[in-house]
This record gives sequence, C-alpha cells and structure tokens, in this order.
Amino acid sequence: RLPLERMEKEKDYLSSRLEAFSQFEAKLDSLSSSIGEMNDADKLGSYTTRSGSEDYFSLSVASSSLASKGNYQLEVINLAQVQKDVSIGYADSNADIFSAGTITVNNTVGIAIDEGSSLNDIREAINDADDEFGTGVTASTIFDGTNYRLVLTGEDADSGFTVSASGVTGDSTSLSFSNTQVAEQAQVIIDGIAITSNSNRLENAISGISIDLLKENIAGELTTISVESDFTEITAKMEAFATAYNDINTFISEQQDSSWASDPGFRTVTRNLRNLLITDVGGTGNFNHLVDIGFKSDSKTGQLSVDTSKLGEALSSDYDDVESLLIGDGLNTGIFDQFTT
Repeated sequence: RLPLERMEKEKDYLSSRLEAFSQFEAKLDSLSSSIGEMNDADKLGSYTTRSGSEDYFSLSVASSSLASKGNYQLEVINLAQVQKDVSIGYADSNADIFSAGTITVNNTVGIAIDEGSSLNDIREAINDADDEFGTGVTASTIFDGTNYRLVLTGEDADSGFTVSASGVTGDSTSLSFSNTQVAEQAQVIIDGIAITSNSNRLENAISGISIDLLKENIAGELTTISVESDFTEITAKMEAFATAYNDINTFISEQQDSSWASDPGFRTVTRNLRNLLITDVGGTGNFNHLVDIGFKSDSKTGQLSVDTSKLGEALSSDYDDVESLLIGDGLNTGIFDQFTT
C-alpha cells in the first residue's frame, strides 16, 4: 500500500502541474492572439472615411497600410452597366414550340436550335455556347406578368454584343431581341481626374479606399470625401495586449506557493516578458521602447498599463515611428515580433 500511496501522491502532483501548465499555455496563446491583431500594417493601422453625402456612393477602408489622410472631391458621371437585350414574349417557357434554326452571337458563333425546343432550351443553348466558346453573352428567363422572355446579358461594361436569330420561330412568331440597356463603363471625376471602371466598385482610385458607386451626381455637383486616422481601435487593441500580459503576470504570481513555481518554463517567460518591456528595438525613429508610447509597468506588481493620452499623442504626431517600433521597419525587428518569438 505504501508504494501505491506514493504513486497516488505523485499522480496528484503531476495532474496539478499539468493543469497549471495547460492554463499557462492558454494565457500565452491569448497574448499571442492579441499581438496577432496588430502585427502587420493593415491590422495595426486604422482609418475612417466620411463623405458629404451617402446618396451617390459608399466608402470603406480596403487597406490601412495603403490609406493616408486626405480630402477629395468626387463626381459620379456614369454608373457601370452591361448590355442587355430582351426577346419578345411567349406564354410558356417550357413549351416545345420552336422550329429549328440558328442564333448568331457577335456574327461569329452560330448556336444551333433543335426542332421542338422550348424557350428554356434556347436559354441553355446560349449559356452552353458561352461556356464553350466564351461568347461573353449569357441568357436568363424572366416572367413579365403575362409572358416569358429571354434576357441576354453581356459580360463586360466596356464592350457590347450583337445577336440575331434565323429560322427560329415559336407560335408562328420569329424569335427576335430588342436592346434595353447599352454597355457603359463607370466614370467618375476625382479632384479633376477622370477615372473609368468596368464595375461600380473602385479599388484604390483613392489609395487604400474602396468606393461603391450608387447613383450619378447631378452634372457638376461634387461630393467631399475625407479620409482620417482612427486611433480608437488601435488603442483598444493596445489595451487588450496589456490585459493579456497582465493575465500571465497574475497567473505566475499565483503559482508562487506551488512546487513548480521555480520551473525554468515559468521563470524564463517571466524574465523575457519583463525584459521586452524595456527592450530597445534599435530603430531610427522617435520611439524605441514601449514606454515611449505610453506603456508603463508597476514596479511592485509588474502589471502593465497604457497611458492612452500619451499613446494618442504618439499616434497623432508620428504614426510611422509607432508602426516601426511595434512591427519593424524592414531593417529592425519590431517589438511585437520579439514578443511572438
């Protein structure tokens, strides 16, 4: 029984130690995750956009690393649209009423229509031809409340198409199409510069900003766009980092009475974390230590805090140097990379 009791005690000890190190690992993962939210330029930087009107377009930040503060004047001249042609109407889209014939797209691709085809069969034939030959024309069926019609849609806003039917007759009526919408590229003017696009989403016409066009401006009317730095999100991420750091610090302190408190795993992490708070990243900017941008450690408890006023001043006055401190400048390793390691 005595060996068994010793083994049970050993088992209890190892189980408790395993539980402690499992909790320790989870807290380190949390710290790593908080760093991961800031450890590249896109995640760290944050910008907000404003416009004088939301009627004509909507704005979003596509890349914080590319965006920069500025004001712009934008006028929406045209929205992008593809060509659309619509057929005459037929009472039933599934009725096998059409005679054999040919539909020709762009005067080059002839699509054979079999005897006894339905409107839906013709739709599929047109779509199969696009898949096989890349005609750039697709077909769909719509119901206008009385009849079914084929709608032909072009692929690009910068090119139109032609379509004609020969010998294709249904209900004694020859299949024909009429144009309802011409192909037209989107066109905007930003600060006097004309910009065209095949879609109504403009990427990086303003660096780092996506613009979704909604409506054409009244001729000559301009809408003001402002791109501004938004430090609220960065500050919240910095505070989350400090919280995760403190969680580790508190956990290690709580283990002091345990037999594994002197384990090198605990001691090494504690020492490395505290050293990194005062590490000089060796950059050429104005900020080389975390303390330079508002981080401070309590001398008694080791708990980390963020002076949000000092951080805000650093971000406002010299954002690039803050970025170099945290994520590096290409020559020197940022402090967050060192924390991750």
